[in-house]
Amino acid sequence: MKAFRSPIASITDNLFLCGVGCLNTENLQNRGITHVLNTAEELEDFRYPELDLQVRHILMRDSPEQDLLKFLDDCVDHIQDICQNDGRILVHCVAGVSRSASVCIAYLVKYKRMSLRKAYYHVFNKRPCIFPNFGFWRQLVEYERCIRGETSVELLPFVMGLVPDIMKNDAEYRIKLAWMPELLLMFSIHLLILIAQIVSLYFFS
Repeated sequence: MKAFRSPIASITDNLFLCGVGCLNTENLQNRGITHVLNTAEELEDFRYPELDLQVRHILMRDSPEQDLLKFLDDCVDHIQDICQNDGRILVHCVAGVSRSASVCIAYLVKYKRMSLRKAYYHVFNKRPCIFPNFGFWRQLVEYERCIRGETSVELLPFVMGLVPDIMKNDAEYRIKLAWMPELLLMFSIHLLILIAQIVSLYFFS
């Protein structure tokens, strides 16, 4: 998966985002990383390069059913504490696409006073492969409501459930990418069955 090895994204001067594939000595040293926040449940025992890093684990599953809200303040407050003390913190999960991206978006909403919409586009422009799962999106909308007293992203009913309006086109693309080959195969099979039935009726009637 390309996201695993996509370059480390600089979200702010002190906040960075990536997938586990970028966690090597050269990348961390080049960016002066002092702290790491691991958000991936399955990477609880991950071995980091032998550098002077302070690593914190706030572990989550990348699942729409995961309760993201109960972790967000802990994550973003920790990030803010590091940034205020001139540290440089890298947030990661497995691919740097859903969990860690959601945390970075929430940080911008709470501490950079961005709307959720603006925060998403900011992180997306830095790391175009991000794709928070739709359960996380519902909770990010609720988080923005709690922080700002309003919401900037509308959740729309879609075939996959409620989808944020800013990701509707991406969702449609992913559905086509995943389902179209299967639909074409099913159509082809039914067409062949129909042709076989017509042929059999013509020759054996």
